[in-house]
Amino acid sequence: MILLALLEKSGEPDRDGARGGARRTDRPPESDDVVRRIREGDQEAFEFLFTRYHHPLIQFSLSMVRSREFARDIVQDVFLKIWKNREQLFVHTDVRVYLFQSVRNQSLNLIERNRSRQKLEEPFDPPEPVFPSDRSLTGELEEFSDEERRRHRLVRRVWEEVALMPERRRLVFELHKRHGLSYKEISEVCSISLKTVENHIGQALVHLRERLRDELR
Repeated sequence: MILLALLEKSGEPDRDGARGGARRTDRPPESDDVVRRIREGDQEAFEFLFTRYHHPLIQFSLSMVRSREFARDIVQDVFLKIWKNREQLFVHTDVRVYLFQSVRNQSLNLIERNRSRQKLEEPFDPPEPVFPSDRSLTGELEEFSDEERRRHRLVRRVWEEVALMPERRRLVFELHKRHGLSYKEISEVCSISLKTVENHIGQALVHLRERLRDELR
């Protein structure tokens, strides 16, 4: 069934706070080691962290500040501060949670400072979905089969609907489904309870099922 990964029912939480098909598969087991190496001035460890999370963090910030320029600046600033203050870098949670927390806080600070600026009102286009084959969507749709084109349109519709959700619900859903964070990690990033995370995910899924009922037939 198409889009089952997005529209599945939430199951019981695992020991890390993940649910259903959204179990984390990409949590770096070397997280503590990377932080220690960065603290000791290891440039390769810092470059590893930057390469691994730079793009996802820009996408996350972009969904908040609605400006690619600001999103890039925010993420760059977060990484620059990490390197500049590396000797005092002590992360008491998963490094991924730490990075998303930092970018969220920086994004909220910028929004507060620039609430009246026109740049933050740029039209927002949801990031392009990617097929399981990882083929670029920048080419002509004619390159794809009828089923692939249908999948493209449907995935596009899902993220269009997600973009229209209330701010907190949208961020929670994107952190879970786009970035693969567990419920527990999301609660830490957003400073909300696990129950609130569960409610936002449930409401988002209900919204999508209702709005996409015809397309999902």
